[in-house]
Amino acid sequence: MKNKALGAMAMVLFFCIFSGRGAYALEEISRGIYTLAYQRYDGLPLSTLSFFFPSGAGAEPAGKKGVAALTAAALYSRLPWLGDDSRWILTDYAATDDYIEFFMQCPTYRLSEALDGLAAALSSMPDSEQSELAFRVLKAGLSSGLYPSDDILKYASQVLSDSSYLDAGFDTSPAAVKALDNITKEDSLEYYKKQVCLENLLVSAVTDMDSPTLLGMLDKYLAGALSTGGSRYDIPRRASGILEPELETLREDMSEGICLIAFPGPEYRTREYICLELLDEMLLSERGESMVYAHITRNIGTNMLLFYGKTHTDNSAPVRESIEKNVFGAHTRLSDEKYLDAVKAFLKARNAMRLSVAENFVLDAGLTSMAGEGAAALDGLSAAVDSISYGEIRDAAVKYIDPAKKRGLSIRGSNK
Repeated sequence: MKNKALGAMAMVLFFCIFSGRGAYALEEISRGIYTLAYQRYDGLPLSTLSFFFPSGAGAEPAGKKGVAALTAAALYSRLPWLGDDSRWILTDYAATDDYIEFFMQCPTYRLSEALDGLAAALSSMPDSEQSELAFRVLKAGLSSGLYPSDDILKYASQVLSDSSYLDAGFDTSPAAVKALDNITKEDSLEYYKKQVCLENLLVSAVTDMDSPTLLGMLDKYLAGALSTGGSRYDIPRRASGILEPELETLREDMSEGICLIAFPGPEYRTREYICLELLDEMLLSERGESMVYAHITRNIGTNMLLFYGKTHTDNSAPVRESIEKNVFGAHTRLSDEKYLDAVKAFLKARNAMRLSVAENFVLDAGLTSMAGEGAAALDGLSAAVDSISYGEIRDAAVKYIDPAKKRGLSIRGSNK
């Protein structure tokens, strides 16, 4: 599993560096499912899918913080790694106390194979014997699914400790890490049954596949793999399918909701791109009633900026209004540079780990001609990160997080 994970991360790195440009257009094909038609200009059509399971209040057993991430890591460890020259299938995951999310990228002609593997993983029970992976990831404050080397693990932990910065809601203090030891297989299973189900699923896709075919494939592979009970989120579905396309517009007086908003983003690894990466990490440092997760790299190669927003309201304002205000006003809330230095340190540490892993993968594969590229890329990236000011981050946010450029919005919630 270790070599597979290393290979996956290396593929991510080199695809990010060398991928071609693409075009996309957001289309709502069903409530809760958005698709972006995407075709690589330089060859192979790719499909990238995100499967998002939010955690509601009380989803985690009392005193069991970290069970969501542990469950996600256990499930992720069951995902297949299928390599066939460049016709690979890439899987990854992210998790906090607020959500579990799985990512998948592959050539479109292998999408059914990839969905079959995902369905098999999601229909299996989390295995406590595989929990060591999750513990290692959480201790480093990362959500990469890798087994970091001791040196990288120590470095990342030191950066987190020095900066008092917490990545994506993970508490990396010794007390929090020790608390993970108290999580049992039964705790993980309880969370899994409540949250990893159809009624709690939001799917977004970047694909060149037509909408009916995509819905049919999701129907075929996921409807039978996921349970259908226990969720607080009211997402009606057909008896034999995922979601009902003809349902009325979701009410906007619900007390809780999650949205997906997409914007055209800057080119990969440009200065503006790095500014938005820093904004992403700064937003993750916030705590409050409303939370926004900005993921600029989730759909690799599309030059797209994604926001996941979660909010609670007292029914005095619609969920949609609350979330949009949260997303579009994100840069104005960060009125000082409180987190900027810490976020810069973490971003450099995270990229150092990924580039180091990719270098090792390249050397192990005998591709010595590429062995210096990672170090050179890291040097340039670190210098760029250090030189970026708070004003540049704010300017990039104003430019790209523009209501007029919004490509889609999905709201879910419950009055319960």
